[in-house]
Amino acid sequence: MELLQDFSFIKEIPVFWGDMDAFRHVNNVVYFKYFEIARIAYFEKLQAFRPLPDTTIGPILVETSAKYLKALSYPDTISVGVKSLSFSQEKVEQKYIIVSHRKKQICTEGHATIFGYDYKAMKRAPIPAEVLKAIEKLEGKLSS
Repeated sequence: MELLQDFSFIKEIPVFWGDMDAFRHVNNVVYFKYFEIARIAYFEKLQAFRPLPDTTIGPILVETSAKYLKALSYPDTISVGVKSLSFSQEKVEQKYIIVSHRKKQICTEGHATIFGYDYKAMKRAPIPAEVLKAIEKLEGKLSS
């Protein structure tokens, strides 16, 4: 899909009836679930941030936002584009867009800041070098 051509990773997700609220459109909170599904699939594709207990270092979401452009509703399928805009040992900054297959339009834009976190020590940790290399390979650019 042309609207997603600048994104290194795309995740298709069905819109479920239960995603809607009393006003018959997808509830604003659900968009963050869509971002989460795509973010986890992105890291799974990289084979990075192995699940606990295989490792103690993993991602932790520090900040996220959404800009709602067009309402989504059931039935529909969406494509969520994920792109790491910048990444370093300190953090990963990601951009998301949600494209409605039915409307053929961008319906939502999003952003996330992700830190590395040591879940055993319960404190922030550097993002592992192998994770950064995997992001660099997928994104096709040097880390910043």
